[in-house]
Amino acid sequence: MRLIALALLVLGGASLSGCGGLVLVARGSGAFTVEDPYLQILAPPRPAAVHEGVRRRAATLRGFWGEPERVTPLGPGRERWRYATGLRWHGVALLVVVLPVPLLVPTGRHHVEVLVEDGRLVGARGTAGATLARAGCAVGLPFPIGRVAGCGWEGRQPPPALVERGGLRLGEPPPRPTPGPAPSSQPLRREPPGR
Repeated sequence: MRLIALALLVLGGASLSGCGGLVLVARGSGAFTVEDPYLQILAPPRPAAVHEGVRRRAATLRGFWGEPERVTPLGPGRERWRYATGLRWHGVALLVVVLPVPLLVPTGRHHVEVLVEDGRLVGARGTAGATLARAGCAVGLPFPIGRVAGCGWEGRQPPPALVERGGLRLGEPPPRPTPGPAPSSQPLRREPPGR
């Protein structure tokens, strides 16, 4: 009877949380670099009114994120702006049966440094949270697929090369649409009716 009650508790908890098992995740920090930073406004008053030039202007970044915590002059018309972006957490997180147990401590702050040249964003680098390693066995109940189970190991995952703060996302430019096939140079032939 106790075994049935325990099994129902584990399965019930897994169905509520969506997963269960024994998983260990090590968290730390990683560095990122963006060669051609792009600003995506997340909550603008009129998104259609934001043109391409605004998405790379330093004034847009300063308008959303405020004054940088540090400005380093690099030469005529060149500066490096530094912004703090959040707490840096290091440690491990466990998922034991259905209960997540975080064992993380804050060890500093993440940051992003933006290179500004003549009022335009030309580069960015910084640190962000990253998964150092993940291992374990788990059962998940993703909808609508059904039940998924497995064991595995994953090594270091790079941090995302984007930063969100104050209604603005700084990251890589969106991918350009690939051009479709070239239109045929042959004129269309019309078949006479009745053929």
